[in-house]
Amino acid sequence: MKRTTLCAAVMAATIGLGGLAAPQPAEAGGSFSIYVSPKSEKGQKKLSRGLRTFSHVQRRFGLFGGNDNSARVSQHGSGNHVGVYQRGDGHDASVGQYGNDNTLGVFQFGKDTNANVNQYGDGQSGVLFQGGW
Repeated sequence: MKRTTLCAAVMAATIGLGGLAAPQPAEAGGSFSIYVSPKSEKGQKKLSRGLRTFSHVQRRFGLFGGNDNSARVSQHGSGNHVGVYQRGDGHDASVGQYGNDNTLGVFQFGKDTNANVNQYGDGQSGVLFQGGW
């Protein structure tokens, strides 16, 4: 009886002391990504036209902001366009286009997002939105 009571007391104390430990901070940081691509040919053409316009405007006016951001674009084919918009710090984007007449928009907000997108084939359009905290 004394042994059972002693074991129960030790276990209760151990469990109780575990709750007195300093609380750990919540995990900070994270990100989300959403990729959108039209299913219809008409939607592909409309998105492609908008992204091509964005790409031209961005190139002309340099719509960039933040620190330690990078973007790499590798295009193999003709008529391909990429627009990358990075607002915040620590963003990285890598885009490869293998084919013709592909368009892509990458929009990164917040901090520390990472995109790696490849388009294979012809006439593809898509938009990638990313946010990080």
